[in-house]
Amino acid sequence: MGILHGLFSILDRLVEKFRKKIHPALQWMATFFTINVLWLLFRANSIAEWKHALSQMLRFQSTAISDGLLNAFVLPETKLITKVFHLTFFDENIRGFWMLVFYLIGFVLCLGFENAYRRKYKQNVVTAIFYALLFAFALTCIGSESVFVYFNF
Repeated sequence: MGILHGLFSILDRLVEKFRKKIHPALQWMATFFTINVLWLLFRANSIAEWKHALSQMLRFQSTAISDGLLNAFVLPETKLITKVFHLTFFDENIRGFWMLVFYLIGFVLCLGFENAYRRKYKQNVVTAIFYALLFAFALTCIGSESVFVYFNF
């Protein structure tokens, strides 16, 4: 993966003048697509498996989401949130509800807020509370077990 990262960095430098003329949203989508294709290569057990999975994705022949993937988003914290905010109806009636919630939160966090570096001098009570809650949530997640991604390489 390091070689691919290096090659794409070189390619980015070579087409920098052209790239700057492209709308940022299209640049973001191209990067997102490229990263997902490469992560699929990283996760596949063989090149043949990668090609097959990529062709299935690009032809949209199977858009079903496995229960295993959907269940990966159901955490002990989500059960607590379901109970506290009375989200049982949505959790029971929308397949993949928590995956959708995580994607929505990720989308809002990535595209909805100004870069933290630019905001570093704009501190207020709301951001302090937000980061305190985010920190507390991160600490509660540290106790869970996760698989190291490079074991699949």
